[in-house]
Amino acid sequence: MTSPDHAPVPEDGVGQTVGDWGFDALIGGLLGGWNAFITNLIASALHMLANLLGEVPVIGDTLEDIVDGIANFINDTHTVATTAGSNATAALSAATSALGTANSASSAASDAANIAAAAQETADKAYANAQYWKDEFSVSASAITYGPNDEVLGMFMDVPPGKIRKITAVNYRLLSNNSTLTINLVKKDINANVSVIWTSNIPSAATSYRDNGPDITVNDRDYVYCDVTAIGGTATALHCALIGVLIDA
Repeated sequence: MTSPDHAPVPEDGVGQTVGDWGFDALIGGLLGGWNAFITNLIASALHMLANLLGEVPVIGDTLEDIVDGIANFINDTHTVATTAGSNATAALSAATSALGTANSASSAASDAANIAAAAQETADKAYANAQYWKDEFSVSASAITYGPNDEVLGMFMDVPPGKIRKITAVNYRLLSNNSTLTINLVKKDINANVSVIWTSNIPSAATSYRDNGPDITVNDRDYVYCDVTAIGGTATALHCALIGVLIDA
């Protein structure tokens, strides 16, 4: 049979007296109550810790529930922190790569600028040591018409051995002009091949115009003349001057 506090009553012949059984039952009940008290105390303390942390998901009030909730929170927090660290590392890698690309582009641009500057410096030195020349001829002594006008008047190019002859500007002069003109600079080589080597557009009403655009290499015995291709109004007495340099080949 059992007692009201559920402690088993010893059977006869086991060697335990009723007094011994009652003492053991008393001690067991006290110890059981103390263990429950300690467990509840720990659970309450952990529950307070979870509440202080604020974001710990605790389901239940038992010690096991609270410990599981805190453990899950720690695991989740670790996972979030690890993911954030991985994302930060990837972002840093991308930024480093972009910086490397920008540095490479900047270096390439700097190299290109240096090459261009060196080329310009070389050209400047060559032109600085060049011999300048100028040839002049009349295109028309009266009213200007389409084509070569009065006659095919121009200039033969003379290029000494070991030299390069270049046309670097064309200067036009008119006696009168009330509109615009378009004039081609034409070259005929020693084999009678004809080609347009430059086109100038004289502004409306201008009677003097310098075109600094040409940078044309001509050969020995090339014949250069003017051909009027457009007249906006009326103009008279067209004169042309070819200006250039003679440099070492």
